[in-house]
Amino acid sequence: MTETDDRIRARRKVLALLTDHDRTEKELRDKLTSAGFESGIIEDAIGYAKSYGYVDDSLFAARYIDRFRDCRSLERIRCDLLKKGLTRDQISQALEEAGPIDQKALIRRLVLKKARTESPADSLARQKLIQSLLRRGFRLGDVLAVLGGADDMTAE
Repeated sequence: MTETDDRIRARRKVLALLTDHDRTEKELRDKLTSAGFESGIIEDAIGYAKSYGYVDDSLFAARYIDRFRDCRSLERIRCDLLKKGLTRDQISQALEEAGPIDQKALIRRLVLKKARTESPADSLARQKLIQSLLRRGFRLGDVLAVLGGADDMTAE
C-alpha cells in the first residue's frame, strides 16, 4: 500500500471513531497507533479531523463535565479527563467555565436517591453507601459529614 492509501485509511478510521462519540486527541492517537499507523500519518489524520472541528479537547472537557457533574465528584472528573489526555490547564479552565459544583449537595442528593431503596441506618447498607460514594471520587470527610446528618435528610 502507498502512503496516500494509508493516509486515506487513517482519516476514515478517525472519522469512524468519532461517529460513536467524541474523543480526545490522545484517544484517537492511541487507537490509530494500535491499528498500526505511522506517526506522520496519525498526525495528518488528527489534523484533518481538527480542521473540520471534529476534534476539540477543550470542547470535549466542557461536555464531559456537563455530562457527569451531577453524578461524579470533581476529583473523579479531573482524573478521568487526565486519563483521556487533557492537560491540567484545559481541565481547570473547563471546570471554571462550568461554574461551581457543590460537592456536599451532590452527595446529599445521591444519598437520598439511595435511601429510597435501602436504609442508611443499617450498618451494612451504610458501609455500601460510603464505598459507592468513595468510588465516585468523593472525599471521605465530605461523605461522613453528609451522612452525619443523614437522619435529618430521611425525615424530610
